[in-house]
Formats: sequence, structure tokens, C-alpha cells
Amino acid sequence: MLSFPCKGEEEPSVSCRILMFYVSEGVVDRMQRRKRIGVIMAYPEADYQQKVLDGIRRNCARYGYDVLVFTMQVQSCHFYKKALIGEKNIYELINFDRLDGVIVCAVSLSENNDYTIHDYVASLIKERCTKPVVSIDIPMGDCPMVESDDVLAMKEMTDHVLDVHKCRNVYVLTGPDSNTVSHRRLKGVRQSFEEHGLTLEEKNVIFGDFWYTSGRTLADRIASGETERPDAVICCSDHMAMGLTSELIRKGLRVPEDICVTGFDSVSESAVNTPSITSYVPGISVAAGKAVNLIREQIDPGEEILPPLSSPLNGLKICASCGCPEDSAYVKGMLSGILLRHNHEYTDENWKTDTADMQVFLDSYMFEQMTGTDTVTECLYQIANADWLLKPYWHLFLCMDPDWLDTTSVTTVGYPKQMNISLHQITADSDSTGFQRYLTPKSDHLFDTSLMLPRLDEDREEPSMFYFSPVHFNEAELGYVVLERPLSEERCIGAVFHNWMRNISNALEMIRSKNRLRVLSDHDDLTGMYNRRGMYSALEDIRTRPGKAKYLRVFVVDMDGLKYVNDTFGHSEGDVAIKAVAEAILRTAAPNDICVRAGGDEFYLIGTASIKSAKSLEDICQKFTETLSCVSDRLGKPYTVTASIGYACGALDSNVDILISKADVMMYERKVAARKNRE
Repeated sequence: MLSFPCKGEEEPSVSCRILMFYVSEGVVDRMQRRKRIGVIMAYPEADYQQKVLDGIRRNCARYGYDVLVFTMQVQSCHFYKKALIGEKNIYELINFDRLDGVIVCAVSLSENNDYTIHDYVASLIKERCTKPVVSIDIPMGDCPMVESDDVLAMKEMTDHVLDVHKCRNVYVLTGPDSNTVSHRRLKGVRQSFEEHGLTLEEKNVIFGDFWYTSGRTLADRIASGETERPDAVICCSDHMAMGLTSELIRKGLRVPEDICVTGFDSVSESAVNTPSITSYVPGISVAAGKAVNLIREQIDPGEEILPPLSSPLNGLKICASCGCPEDSAYVKGMLSGILLRHNHEYTDENWKTDTADMQVFLDSYMFEQMTGTDTVTECLYQIANADWLLKPYWHLFLCMDPDWLDTTSVTTVGYPKQMNISLHQITADSDSTGFQRYLTPKSDHLFDTSLMLPRLDEDREEPSMFYFSPVHFNEAELGYVVLERPLSEERCIGAVFHNWMRNISNALEMIRSKNRLRVLSDHDDLTGMYNRRGMYSALEDIRTRPGKAKYLRVFVVDMDGLKYVNDTFGHSEGDVAIKAVAEAILRTAAPNDICVRAGGDEFYLIGTASIKSAKSLEDICQKFTETLSCVSDRLGKPYTVTASIGYACGALDSNVDILISKADVMMYERKVAARKNRE
């Protein structure tokens, strides 16, 4: 784990704002065992997913449940399939036995009618999950499903078209015929027609794809005269409405003067469309609350069930596409969420204290700072330094595959049995400077991957929202990030977190490649030991390592009879003998020693010592000789691998080349003596 000086020894206290939130929401006694609700979704920054997360968050807060969100950062229909493989691997991390219930945001797993990820998650749940599972809006196998009240919402939208705009020749553009949401929304339109004593003709019902494409297709048919021009088109998604309006206008028709158009879902883009789309904010957060309650009935039987909380933003949003005056407050509110503010006021007071938006993210030069590093430690430091872009949060964990630096080993499915916490940061509320950084000064921290995160079992005063997201390069698994936020925090992860994750994934892959090049330049290919170049670099590390070391000890090892082995048995056998000597040296070395193949059959073993003792140095020589004998016997070759060893010891700051020369003299004297004894 990367270690930095701490700014404090204790974890931060919880702010008064957070305490007041939980008291007002009626959180259960924190001494009880806290239940965990898992959430499976993709592309959390989308409007629909944001509403799902908000509903789950607010309703779980009332019951004191932790929420664990396992999410890809890209859409489930993403075009770059290598990246999609790396992203979906996060679902392999889920240990359902560590959860009490699971909510699946199935809509996000089947974007653009691509059910590949949806079916993949369904198979994982079927094979591995024995806990209660609830799906939202789209079925997930045999799991119970809750639905947003699209029927009433679409009825209200249709009422507006029929009552206010007096349209009678109305088309309905809905989603695929096979999709339950398509028919649910269509049902609301039919109810409105029936209550008005009107008939919605079947030829006026058009099944599309919920996407821009079907809107453009219908516009082409209307503009060409293939389809009669209607008074209005009620679209069952904003994307279809935007595709329809843009293509109608491009073909010379006017919206709303010639054709009234409405949408549904109230996505951000629809409010800034030309014209802005009359839409509806459906009760998705209420449906999410119902999902929480369904799980509560099973995991806390007999406990109070509270009515799902409704968002004040729900309801009909009047804009220009239907012919009404635009709701400017609504449009400005939607615009604020997607606007890139090019002229932020960066001052000492607000820099790194205000919540970061995408423009601040771009201006941070996070990627350049990380990719400009040369070592793993420097890269991790820059990742730690970019944590302010994710605030507010409580804990940030970078959990890495212990072998992530090995570019020759690529894992594409699942995670190893153990993970390493390479970075852990803690932030706290501060009276003046916003958030302070705490970095744990610990050594590498391995944990069983089945735990997902050891922090889950720690005693915490308040429930948390844990976001699990994959770190990968293309399909290659590197690890995952866990971001812990208070459940009281209204803002869910979005575009900034998405791009933050992408940046660190790419930076870690780049530093992995740099590290591989460094290893190749600093290490010997045959033995894996340092070469002379790598020796000098590593020497600085052991000299500056904290501890009681006062002396530098150097051993020089030279193999006996390499020419005989090469000439008699071939150079491939000579390589076997060289690797045998290397193995004996590595097994003799202490954990922080430097093992070097200086060239040919010459090796160095360099380390530090707290005392200068000839006996301890002779003991190491004896250990090496005995170890090499065992290695040679195990090989079972028609030759015996032997080597001569000598040593020298000096002050920690001694010239290593002088010590090597002294050790080499002793080694040669012993080699000559051994040769005479054999004669």
C-alpha cells in the first residue's frame, strides 16, 4: 500500500448535518446488525439510473441499511466490446452471501434492446444468489418486479394533448412490441382516449426502439407522405421525441405548429432540444422505494414498512414541443446539470472545496499529472491527489490485483482470491478548508476477495453508500475502486466519477507498461535478477530505507566450471546451471537484499546489517553453499553445480564497487583453494 504522512490518527467525526439527517429520517438503532442491499446497474450517470439510486438511497436511509452499488461506468450496449468486457467484470466480484437483498436496475442492463449484459447478470443471480432479488421495470428471470407508474403518467400526458391542444388524429410511438414498458406506457394512452370517448386506432400505434432512430424513421414516413400527417405524436421516450422533431424540422415541417410532439422520461437533453420537449418525470424513485420495501418484508419480517418517498420533481413538464409556453425554470434546472461552465471563479476559498463538475474535472489536468509519472509510487500519489474531484466522500479504496504489474498475465473474468488495498484515503468535514486528506501509513494490505471490502464489517455509526467500479484496461482486469459516501449525500456518482475511473484505469495501464520496460532494462532475462544497471537503482532504496542498518555487506559469487558444462553438454545446460546458482542466491537472500547477475557466471548479493560480524557473513556463505548443493542434487544432472563465494563489509555509504572488488578477491582466493583441494 502507498504510505503517506497522516494529518490525524483518528477517523473523522460525523458532521452535525449528517447526524440531523438520520435523526429526522428515523434510522434504526445503530447497534443492530446493519443490513446490506446490493444494487446492480450500469451507466449510473444517466437520468433514469440517477432516479433509481436516489429512491434506493432515501428509502434505505430510513431503515438504516447500507447500500452497495456494483456498476459499470458505460452503457450496456457500448460499442467498444473490449472495454465492455472489462467493465462487466465488476459483477463477478459480487458475493451474494454477504448481501441481504439485491435490487436490479434492469433497464440499464438492456439499453438499445441489447440484452447481453441483462442475461449475463440474470445467469449470475440464478447460479449464485439465494437472497431476495427485486427487479425494477423490466423482468429479471423469475425475480419479483416493481414498476414505475407509467400508466397514470402517460394518461396525464395524453390528457394534456387531448384537452389543451384539442388534438384528435394522434399517433403513439412506443418501444418494442416485446417490451413490457412499451405496453405499460401505451396502456396509459388508451385509458385517456377511453375516458374522452375516443378510439385510438391500431394503425396509429407504432412500435419503435425507445431511441432516436425510430423517431427519425417515423419523421421520414410523415415527410414523404407515406404516412398521413397527424395532429400530434405522443412519444413514449424523450429520445424518440428528439429524433422525431429534429428530422421533421430538417424535412421542412414545423414543431409544434404543424405537429405537436411530446416525450417521456425527462432526460436532460430533451430540455435543451430545439424545441424543448414536453415531457414527464415518472415515479422511478417511488418504484425504487417499493423495491426496498419488498426486500424489507423478507429480511426484516414484522418490522414497520414505510410508504415510499416520492420526489418533488415528479410530474408533467411543459415545454415548447407541444405548443405551450416553455417552463423556463424547469429548462434552466436541467441545463444547469449538463452545462460546462468555462469561467469558474477559482479562489483560495472555493478551489477544491466546491463539488466538481465536468469543467472543473477537465481543468484539473488529472490525466496529465498521472500519466506524467515514471514509477508506480508516483502514479498512486497522483491518484491520491485527485481525490478532491470525488468529494464529498468518507473513504476511497483502490483495490488492486496483487499481480497487476505482470503484463504477461491477463485476467478477463473474475478476480484473484486475494486483493491488495493499494490506496486508502479518508476525508473529513473541516470548518474552514472543506475536506482534509488522511492516508493510512500501513504496509501492503491483502484481503480475501470474497469479503469484497473489509470496511463493510467495521463498526460504523451511520449507514453508507458503497460504489464498486472496475479498474481495467480493455478486457484486462487490474482491480476495482470502492467509493464510500454517507447515505445522506443527495448527489450520486455521475460523469465526473465515470471519467475519473477511466483516467486512473488508463494511467495505471500506462505505468504498468513503463514498469515492464524498466524491469526489462534493469533485470536479467535468464534469472530475473537485477543487472548492474538495476543494482545501482535498487542500492539507493536499501540505503535510504528506515531502520537500524549501519553497514553494507556484499557477496560475490562465481560459478565453477561453466565452460566445462557448455562445452560438454551444450549452452542450454549451461543456462540450467546458471539458473541453479541464481535460485540458491535468491533462497539465501534476506527479504530486502539485492540479487544481481553481473554477467556470465558472476553474481552479487547485496544487503544491509546493523552490526559488522565476520561470523554472520560466514554463516550466509555456508547457507548459500548448502542451498546450492540441494538445488544441484534436485536437478539430477550428470554434472554438479558448484560456486565460489567471497564477501566484504563496510559503512552504509561505502562505494559499492570497492566492496565488490574486495569480495571478488576473497572469492577468487577461495576458488583457487577449492581447485587445489579437488586436485
